[in-house]
Amino acid sequence: MIFYDKELESHFFFKMKKLLSVSQPKQILLGLVLGLLVGFIFGEKVAFLRIFGDIFLKMIKMTIAPLIFVTVTHVFCSNVGGEKMGKVAFKSILFYKVVTVITAVFGICVAVFFKPGVGIHISPETIGASTVQVMDTSKMTINEMILHVFPDNLFVAFYKTDIIQILVFSCFFGIAISRLSHHTGNIIRAVDSISKVILYMIGMIIKFTPIGIFGIMAYLAGTQELSTFKSLFYLLLMIYGCGFVVGYIFYGVTLLCYGLNPIPFFKKVFEVQSFAFLVSSSAASIPLAKLVASKKMGVSEGTASLAVSLGGGFNMSGTALHLGATAIFLAQVYGADLGMAQYVQIVVLSIMLTMGAVGIPAASLVMMPVILSAIGVPPEYVAVYVGIDRFLDMLRSMLNATGDVLAAVIVDKSQKTLNKEIYNKIDAKI
Repeated sequence: MIFYDKELESHFFFKMKKLLSVSQPKQILLGLVLGLLVGFIFGEKVAFLRIFGDIFLKMIKMTIAPLIFVTVTHVFCSNVGGEKMGKVAFKSILFYKVVTVITAVFGICVAVFFKPGVGIHISPETIGASTVQVMDTSKMTINEMILHVFPDNLFVAFYKTDIIQILVFSCFFGIAISRLSHHTGNIIRAVDSISKVILYMIGMIIKFTPIGIFGIMAYLAGTQELSTFKSLFYLLLMIYGCGFVVGYIFYGVTLLCYGLNPIPFFKKVFEVQSFAFLVSSSAASIPLAKLVASKKMGVSEGTASLAVSLGGGFNMSGTALHLGATAIFLAQVYGADLGMAQYVQIVVLSIMLTMGAVGIPAASLVMMPVILSAIGVPPEYVAVYVGIDRFLDMLRSMLNATGDVLAAVIVDKSQKTLNKEIYNKIDAKI
């Protein structure tokens, strides 16, 4: 005889509701841990779980071409920053872009030197990927390489997901719309609306990340050797080491070059760093970064507000560092032989993609397949590192937030409006 217990039922649904209301970062970590446990315990018996990861990766892949086209077009046609940018805005954006290039190159160099992915080979069939067909740039003349950048048929570029050609067309298309803004107001609004739709769609897809990670990690743990996971841990340590060099040594030397003592800066910026690291969002730390820059660092209110706000759209130094190092790692795992042309592509794409990355949830999971496709690595190889992306996101956010405050200080110093007395005061309060 079965007895119906209404109190037990309500307690059950309460527990289920509480479980489902867990934040996505915790869901992702839970998916990672459960996937590893299931894979290690049951081995190849759980290989069928790979379908969850395959579906997730296919959904990510289907957004690549439209995402690049819409976001880059939107950046240019909306005329970000305007033609009447002041010196502060110009210097801030220039600083962010220079740092982005340096960090991307640094990440590539470190990965090439330490070779974290060498010796770990995962065949395309293992993760359901097909070999990417790319033009062999090593056998191309300079003229052919330059000509290949420009598309002769946009639809073919979309069909082949030729990222460079889509980027070039999007830049010209966006600039043309911007220059004819008195005739193209409706197009600008349409592009803005479509951009929001694409970003919303990506947000929907990202909600499936915990399930995708569970399937991917269960399959890899059940079918791959332990050395694969050691390599991932090595990659994580390497990128965190790079982050330390960029966030403290490089930023510290930059302050010294401008005649500023880096010790007060790092003591005061720590609360911004810790906040961004814990919430994994540099955008969420913008209000705190503004306060710290103006009240604790002695940056003028106008510079602090403008420089830090621009950082939310232009400062992706942490992301560029990760993209550069991880792209090389995945190329090594795939066994791709990269040349200078591919390295340049990674840097260029890191700069271009981060310009349109504002507001994209889990941006690296979307941008990495784009870079992999461009350098001849199957975009599905993003599955190899997706399990540790959450930990990388924490570092990326911290570096971005630190760079926002640093830019405000450097630009204000160049404008000769920085209050050095407040800057050097260790116990300055908000």
